[in-house]
Amino acid sequence: MFTRTLHKHHTHHLLRYFRSHSCLQFAYCGTKTGEVLKFRIDRDDIQSFNTPDRIRPTLQDYSRDRFGKGCKSIACVLNPSTGNTNILCGGGDGTVQIMNSLLNSVKKFSAKITGAVTSMCISPSGQGFYCGTSLSQRYYLDFATFTPELRGTCHYGEIFDVKVRSGAIYERRDL
Repeated sequence: MFTRTLHKHHTHHLLRYFRSHSCLQFAYCGTKTGEVLKFRIDRDDIQSFNTPDRIRPTLQDYSRDRFGKGCKSIACVLNPSTGNTNILCGGGDGTVQIMNSLLNSVKKFSAKITGAVTSMCISPSGQGFYCGTSLSQRYYLDFATFTPELRGTCHYGEIFDVKVRSGAIYERRDL
């Protein structure tokens, strides 16, 4: 993850999340304001890897729809029916959505989970993906139904008080 400021039409966009496409032609970035940016990052194949590139990364496209509280996580997935790359996006408001290669939202593939989506990972079978949230919850979403299933949860907040029940054996061991 890296953070970089991008000036576009006198508006600050803070790039927070970066994911590159498997064929290394495009990189996708999520912004703090909720857009997804698509950059062209292909390089000149004739030059050696030690020679600096003459081709600079350029902004290829950006999403028209925004995610509430920013785009927190991105994952690339190959659509088997079209062969195009789709983008899984997770928002700070708990929205999980698929965008097509033109960065248009696919409304059929949208779900809402509890907490900001902080990470996403495709399952080993490729039939679905896992999401981690800011509230320490793990969800699994199947690509066919796109319904979230809570797989695990744990404590995420601060601890202000600890109580020991009466009659419990409590020892302090110094090491």
